[in-house]
Amino acid sequence: MGTFRGCGSFCRYLDRRAERLVIEGYRRWTMGGEFGSLGNFERTADFFMDELGSVEGRRLFLAFARWLDAVHAFRDLPAHSSPVECPNLCRDECMVLAMVAAAQSEDREGVFAATRRLVEPEGVAPAAAAAEGFAAELAGCGHLLLPVPAAVVRDIADRPARSAYH
Repeated sequence: MGTFRGCGSFCRYLDRRAERLVIEGYRRWTMGGEFGSLGNFERTADFFMDELGSVEGRRLFLAFARWLDAVHAFRDLPAHSSPVECPNLCRDECMVLAMVAAAQSEDREGVFAATRRLVEPEGVAPAAAAAEGFAAELAGCGHLLLPVPAAVVRDIADRPARSAYH
């Protein structure tokens, strides 16, 4: 069985450490619409170190920060995220997770499909490269994400907007 969440549902997917690191890190980084503010930076760093210990947590946090800085540098729209510990994923969170999962699976089509949904065209290559760097660091520490095929990314991206997808 999964972890019982306060909203009354069970969630197994975000009980997986690799997925939780990506999504809960992203949620803390984008809290309150303040992408990468000092408070969010500290909250996110603390989360990684609480989850992984200081050495591995710091290493993964720095790769995570480089990746999200690259995404933010080429993003024209505000970042969207669900509240911390929410069992659902919004569309941006699906794309964020798919970007890193595809990078770990060496699925270039999937990486670029997800990245194109998050950043302006001129930012696709640098954001994808940063995602690949973070994905490699995650894998190097033994944190493997479940693959998200490019067809799933396109399907989610093409659906009408709604608040949660998973």
